Amino acid sequence: MMRRLLGIVVGLLMLGTVTATAHADNALTVKLTTPTAQRQESANKGYADLLTEKGATNKLTFTLQNSSDAPINVDVTPGTAGTSDNGAVVYGTQNWGENHFVNLPARMEQLITPEAKTVTVPAKGSATTSATTSVSVKTPDSGISGVLAGGVSFVQQQQTNVTDSKTMFQSEVGYTVAVLNRTTNAILVPNLSIGDVNATLVNNQATVGIQMLNNTQTFLNGLM
Repeated sequence: MMRRLLGIVVGLLMLGTVTATAHADNALTVKLTTPTAQRQESANKGYADLLTEKGATNKLTFTLQNSSDAPINVDVTPGTAGTSDNGAVVYGTQNWGENHFVNLPARMEQLITPEAKTVTVPAKGSATTSATTSVSVKTPDSGISGVLAGGVSFVQQQQTNVTDSKTMFQSEVGYTVAVLNRTTNAILVPNLSIGDVNATLVNNQATVGIQMLNNTQTFLNGLM
């Protein structure tokens, strides 16, 4: 079962999730080629929503473009989706604690394999102004009861910015493209329960933290 709520959100990365061609203040843009296994209900959505067979391996292809005058290196990493403490879905995280998931048959970060862990994207105006890379998505041999959710993150390698002689900071900008996989179109009914409840002080104010458990491998949206 999933210990956190899952749902689809659209956002600009630093870091976030895209459901279309990504544009930001940095030089990198990322676009997913619509997969052959894309569900008809999610046609032209910009993220992968796969309907696959047990044990199948599907390929996702991405085009990366660079609008700057110099080549950039982009790290490509898979992740497993979960819900952050502020209620936003994060699709590209590899660092969820084990307490976030119980009896989950597989994590998407273990089923998504990048063709290359780092991709060099040429500068604009060069002979080739874009780079293409792919990942493979493995479907468990036992199939999927509900939905497995994760993503592929494309993060430009860190740059150091100097604002004056005394100030220096590092920026990291990129995108995560959501990847959903299922072996049936059947929609499961979410089963919500409450886990641990903790009281803490945040900025000298009492705060209650409530762990919400989605006990079904599906999305639970719009919780108020």
